[in-house]
Amino acid sequence: KLPRAARDKHGLHLARKEFWDYYLFVAWQAANTLIRLGVLTKIKQEISFYGLFADPKSSDLLKAYPNLIYQGNRDHFTELPRTYASTKINICISNGLCYKGVSSKLLDCLASGGFALTDPKEDLVRIFGDPVKKIFFRNVDELNEKIGYYLDRPSEREEIVDTLRRTIERRCTVRNLFGAVLKSVNNQWRDPRP
Repeated sequence: KLPRAARDKHGLHLARKEFWDYYLFVAWQAANTLIRLGVLTKIKQEISFYGLFADPKSSDLLKAYPNLIYQGNRDHFTELPRTYASTKINICISNGLCYKGVSSKLLDCLASGGFALTDPKEDLVRIFGDPVKKIFFRNVDELNEKIGYYLDRPSEREEIVDTLRRTIERRCTVRNLFGAVLKSVNNQWRDPRP
């Protein structure tokens, strides 16, 4: 809906790279960040906040949110698993563009032995079954309620993580991934004639 002169000046046409760069910035970074911050800033406890690797300079902006304590980045392979496992409750808010999908961050957290609360996704139920519903939150009030509940129940957190980890060990393997890919490719190329 921008005037044509503004679109022309900034290259905001579907066929131009600039349009897609702008789209990715708005959809992947700005909108997702604002939604996630909106949830995190309404959590009643202090939150250790990690990451911001896409825009490290924005860490200074977190000072406006007293419950968010920026803790820097963690190396994905050597440090992050320990951070997940040693944190009482990890909050995993999915990328807003993932309608059904499963966050690899959530799987990494659970596989590392970390307990997490996340927004509900159909694929999580498909992979884990009903036990995963215990870690779902649908709004900030439910998130705060579950944080309070699970902080007081370390053995219940551990039981949930053990259940979900066993499913990851059984279902989320490279063999299963490539098996699903090959099955999909084979189905795609199968001759439709009887």
